[in-house]
Amino acid sequence: RLHRVALAWTREARRIDADRSDLALLEAKLTLVMDRPDLALAGVQETARRGGSAELWAFAGAVHAENGDDEKAADAYERALAIDPQPSGWWLAFAIAAERTQRPTEARDAYRRALRRGLDEPQRRFAVARLNTLLRRDLP
Repeated sequence: RLHRVALAWTREARRIDADRSDLALLEAKLTLVMDRPDLALAGVQETARRGGSAELWAFAGAVHAENGDDEKAADAYERALAIDPQPSGWWLAFAIAAERTQRPTEARDAYRRALRRGLDEPQRRFAVARLNTLLRRDLP
């Protein structure tokens, strides 16, 4: 019930100011909590296309990845990173999506960038292992 009230308030606030990225992200997260990823994505992408924040694109990437749409996930993460290239987690997520969509050169570069920006230990081990696997594939 509380999610529904919060969602109704957020939607009303967005009617007043439709271009606020923070409200679009809040609405998307509340919608996702209510098990409606399709509606969450629709609202986020609409706002993001009108000049939304990197966080909106990263959220869209995460939802696409969760739904198994790696091509759209890679595109959304790429857009997020074009706006804000600092978050190492976004580089890691982009690397995974790029690798899954058969883009090994982009995946290698993204794993390297994620590692340079700092990852926690489990993420670092994962990124190093994936990067080494991709580098071994390039050997004659």
